[in-house]
Amino acid sequence: MKFLHFTNNEEFDKDNHPWPKLNKIYDIMEHLRNKFRNLYIPDKNLSIDESLMRFKGRLSWKMFIAKKRARFGLKFFVVCEVGTGYIADFLIYTGNGTVYNPKFANYPVSTKIVLHLMDRFLGQGYCVTMDNYYMSPQLADIFISERTDLYGTVNKMRKDLPPNFANEKIPKGDVLAYQSGKVMALKWQDKKSVFLMSTVHNASSRLVKCKSKKTVLKPIVVCDYNNTMGGVDLCDQEMSYYPTLRKQQGKYYIKIFRQFMGQSLWNAYILYKKDNPLKNITLLDFRLQIIELSIQKYSDRNSSVHSSRCSSTLNPMRLTARHFASHIPPNPIKKEPRRQCAVCCSKKN
Repeated sequence: MKFLHFTNNEEFDKDNHPWPKLNKIYDIMEHLRNKFRNLYIPDKNLSIDESLMRFKGRLSWKMFIAKKRARFGLKFFVVCEVGTGYIADFLIYTGNGTVYNPKFANYPVSTKIVLHLMDRFLGQGYCVTMDNYYMSPQLADIFISERTDLYGTVNKMRKDLPPNFANEKIPKGDVLAYQSGKVMALKWQDKKSVFLMSTVHNASSRLVKCKSKKTVLKPIVVCDYNNTMGGVDLCDQEMSYYPTLRKQQGKYYIKIFRQFMGQSLWNAYILYKKDNPLKNITLLDFRLQIIELSIQKYSDRNSSVHSSRCSSTLNPMRLTARHFASHIPPNPIKKEPRRQCAVCCSKKN
């Protein structure tokens, strides 16, 4: 890992580089973004949210987000498919040096982020869910003109919202809604006031069972938001079970590269399940298969290991190259049987 490098520093030209702050990882980043976008067409429902890659080193564009588990790290803006969590595109935030699509240079930062990620999806009938950091009446008007739907929570202080929309008091459980063309602004009084905008919903409600098994009347837009906002969270949760990052690595571009490895494995797992719907394989089993196949493909087939055990058949690949653990099924005597590794035993001898 000490000598892992992805670019030639002597050829770096700060003035002509498309993304100077990410020059050490730029080529791999663009390669993966193109792969993510071209290999799979997501379903209709997408969600946009931020993801924090843990990093505590010295870096000018390192972020602090108190609500995230890592708290310190590099921020990724990600658009995911709602049902599977497939990463359709991403954008790394590098402060003032963040490079957006020049078509959207005149918009506010939050609007530029959404339009940058959704540029290739506009005008194709997609529906996007987002939180109050991105949502605004201006963005809703742009999406309507591009024949794309959106809904999500909205900051009550956003410009162009209806007057007194934030300050008007309503009883608990009631709904206050305003409609302007296809855009609806809704306020629902729960324990706290909830503010939402949508281009596909109206102010209708339905009965929903809560965790306490009570039946509550909720606006449909709130129910749909709760069901579709978790695409990025699903991806982060699954990737956190088998992290590719290492705490001792202080170079940011190596950590970003390891994050890309995790994202690539996750997307490959989603595509594998799409192509093989009858195979019920977990993410762990899929990753183990990738490891085994990689060892078999790139190992030195001419190398051999001297084993004290006699065998009339040829040694399998895992005994003639870099060996790896294999699962031993349970038996009537032991639920989790274990055996000594033939390669490790031979090395001790």
